[in-house]
Amino acid sequence: MSTIVGLDIGTTKVCVCIGNLTKNGEIEIVGEGTKPCLGLARGMVSNIQTTVSAIEDAMKQARYMSGEKIESVIVGISGGTIKGVTKHGLISIKKEREISKFDINRVIEIAKAGDIPSGREIIYTLSQSFNVDDHDGIENPVGMTGHRLEADVYIITSATTAIQNLTKCIEKAGYRVIGKPVASLLAASLAVLYDDEMRLGVCLIDVGGGTTDMGIFLDGTLHHLYSIPIGGTNVTSDISKIIRTSIDEAEKLKKERGCCLSSLVLSDEEISFSSLGEISETVPRHALSEIIQSRMEEIFSLLNNELERFKPRINAGCVLIGGGSMINGAVELAKEMLGMSCRIGVPKGIAGLTDAVNTPIYATPAGLVVWGVKHYGKKASAREAMGWFSKIKEYFT
Repeated sequence: MSTIVGLDIGTTKVCVCIGNLTKNGEIEIVGEGTKPCLGLARGMVSNIQTTVSAIEDAMKQARYMSGEKIESVIVGISGGTIKGVTKHGLISIKKEREISKFDINRVIEIAKAGDIPSGREIIYTLSQSFNVDDHDGIENPVGMTGHRLEADVYIITSATTAIQNLTKCIEKAGYRVIGKPVASLLAASLAVLYDDEMRLGVCLIDVGGGTTDMGIFLDGTLHHLYSIPIGGTNVTSDISKIIRTSIDEAEKLKKERGCCLSSLVLSDEEISFSSLGEISETVPRHALSEIIQSRMEEIFSLLNNELERFKPRINAGCVLIGGGSMINGAVELAKEMLGMSCRIGVPKGIAGLTDAVNTPIYATPAGLVVWGVKHYGKKASAREAMGWFSKIKEYFT
């Protein structure tokens, strides 16, 4: 049995899942931990020591629960530092022979060979579709015969400094990072999306603290990533400024009494809170909801603008994850703003501490555990893991 740790370092919190791969192939969550963290800004480390402390605390909590000795982790990375681009590769197949795995690796490498902007590096590559001669939309051409093999390849890159600073924080906390950081939405998709949704076309939205990230999955694979520097902390800040209360009190009001759609709230309901100076005040819940709705409408409007060109191919709607998805009315507002069906995404297909991680804030760390199982299996430790790029080839070909 292998122990795999998924570490999600966000703008407002650090979340950890410790999972075991059982003998019968099940993923069992045996430990989890969450601690507040203010060491990141828009997906980038802004305070190393604050981030290190949050990692230490969350890992300690999860380790204590699991009883496991932890040396290494698989870490997610998100926000504006992540970019994705589709590139095209083409090779000739000599003597019209059968296409092999080697040919697929070769055409993917050709697609990757283009210039990567200075200061960025590839963290992941996945094939979207293949063409053999005049036949397009092929999922796996191995064994087919043809003269020409083409591939559309989605290349995900990150700022090198973002990777270095994230890795530095984890190492200072006493752990080693397996491979390269994983795009958080790609990991989360493994935990919350169903195969049929990905095949039919689905939009995955992570409403985080400092950023909101969106991934478009078509024909069973990732086709587009998008991020905006607005999230749940902006909602909290709006509440704090408008009703003149502390950030902590505003966060509490957002989580406990907030709603993304004011039409769902009774117009005469009053909420008590402590204003600045610890003076007891009241605010109509309807007014609080209008504050929240205004910012959430901005978020979904920006996402919708980017989503518009993909809508004809999105037949399975939208899935919401992240802390912002837990505000009352988030699903209803998303349906209204995006014009499609919507649901909350929670980790599926796992055993163990299912009650503890059965929330959208654990979508990414649980997904990172699933990622570890798929890519490393029983070799999910720093000293045993195979090289990152060889595993990519092994998994996708």
